[in-house]
Amino acid sequence: MVAFDEISSALDRLREAHYWLHQMERNYHFADQFRWSLNSFLKALKEVRPILDQELQHKEGFKAWKEPIYQTLRDNKLLVSLQKNRDVVVHQRRLRLRSSGAIGLYQGGLRFGVGLPIDPDHDSDTAILAAVAAGDPFGLMTPDEDTIPCVRRFWRLPEYEEEIVQLCSMAWLAIGGLMSEVIKWLSGEIIEFNLTCRLSDDEMMFRLYNRDALAQRLAPSMPRHFRECSMKPVS
Repeated sequence: MVAFDEISSALDRLREAHYWLHQMERNYHFADQFRWSLNSFLKALKEVRPILDQELQHKEGFKAWKEPIYQTLRDNKLLVSLQKNRDVVVHQRRLRLRSSGAIGLYQGGLRFGVGLPIDPDHDSDTAILAAVAAGDPFGLMTPDEDTIPCVRRFWRLPEYEEEIVQLCSMAWLAIGGLMSEVIKWLSGEIIEFNLTCRLSDDEMMFRLYNRDALAQRLAPSMPRHFRECSMKPVS
């Protein structure tokens, strides 16, 4: 399709952001990998519009046509906020993320759990190992064929209460909407970008653990930070 050829680089960058969004889902319980994926997502998404402008800069009528749509995006507080967070990374600082969760037992959902702050620099494995090493106050290791030890995690940006991947999905759909409008303007074709491929919240937020595997990891040589991880309940 000619329209796709004209904006191929911008579409490629949108696809790249889509890839990093899924990497955030897959690495949700691994702190460094999650943060790196978020950084890459923000970078790719921010670059879509400048690349689009470059590709269509000589297209007759594009500058006037795009202005009301671009103004809508400039008024989108979420996009503006995520762009500012990307600028933080560009200036060689780490994103400040908030991380919380629950450690407990899974049975088709969270059957029992205690809310805890989870250090944003620690993997979810660190949190559950610390809980077990601290005397297993939640009974995670008690043999039970019906339940599975689990961590349910939740990532946030400091300025939002909503979960990060959900916010990034909303931002991606907003830029996807822009690309849909551009394709329609160029060719008359109606192409909708969606995220029906996303994991469910439970698939993303829950990490399940085998009791025998946990016991094996609680060897005397276990790193000290597993034992010293904060276990103070969320107030």
